[in-house]
Amino acid sequence: MKKTLVTIAAGAMMLAACDNSPKFQVSGTIEGAKDSTLHLIQNTLDGVQKLSSVKLKEDGAFSFKAAAPTGAPEFYALQIGGHIINFAVDSTEHITIAAQLPTLKDGYTIEGNESSKKIKEISLKQQKLQARLIEIEQNEDMLPGDQRDSIENLANAYKESMKKDYILTDPASAAAYYAVCQSITDLGGTYMLFNPVSDRKDIKCYAAVATAWDGKYPDAPRTQQLC
Repeated sequence: MKKTLVTIAAGAMMLAACDNSPKFQVSGTIEGAKDSTLHLIQNTLDGVQKLSSVKLKEDGAFSFKAAAPTGAPEFYALQIGGHIINFAVDSTEHITIAAQLPTLKDGYTIEGNESSKKIKEISLKQQKLQARLIEIEQNEDMLPGDQRDSIENLANAYKESMKKDYILTDPASAAAYYAVCQSITDLGGTYMLFNPVSDRKDIKCYAAVATAWDGKYPDAPRTQQLC
């Protein structure tokens, strides 16, 4: 009996310690989503991990808390149906999001850190790029060679914009990591936008982010992935 009590006490102490661990918070409202389930997910190097969920009420209010990342920024998302809002967390900040379900993918506002604002900008530009690529691929009035040239020119212009506005300006940021690791989906499938294996010009972007992260977050798994 004494041993059992000691075990229970030890378990309670462990739970208390977990409750007192550093956390970040993400909260806000999603209008027009009554009875929909909102998920908080983490995009890890091993895949997507669901952290928590809530069924939204009439006012659409939500609030999640989760263990704060240590050692380097991490990437998270709110998911409701097929809609996703991506954001980054550095430590114990409070991210606030306001959106309406019909226009959630491009009409939301986000506050809490600068990288999350930039990730929103990148996400919206990426959506426009994907839509334009598919539009070109579906254009039956264009010759295959003209389609390839248009797609290549569009992708190269987009990559130059990413380099100038997000990657090389602050390569140690979560936004720079997010930008250099983008995946693009078109009718041909999903592929890495920046790929130093197939395009040597992309090495400069990877090297800039890898060097900056190695200097700021040398022990982080994401730094090892980049390097």
